[in-house]
Amino acid sequence: MAKALPGDAVLKFQQVRGGQARVEIEVPAGTTLEASQKLEALIYAEIAPEILNIAACSNCRSGLDVIVRERFEDIIRVDLGSFKVQR
Repeated sequence: MAKALPGDAVLKFQQVRGGQARVEIEVPAGTTLEASQKLEALIYAEIAPEILNIAACSNCRSGLDVIVRERFEDIIRVDLGSFKVQR
């Protein structure tokens, strides 16, 4: 997987067997509502049908949960094997 650049949006897909598919979108801090709306439209029109085999009907966007959030600046990782905190 390619490393995200500072201006990139990162999309994470999860398809639960027998459940609702979900896309989590992580955008850079300060992303405009207009850019978020364009990204959401792209997901429903092109990305979800190609990756998740989900095609929304023309009047709704059911069948896919979309979560948009800003990327956090400070990240602390914890190794679950040793519980060592990494900054």
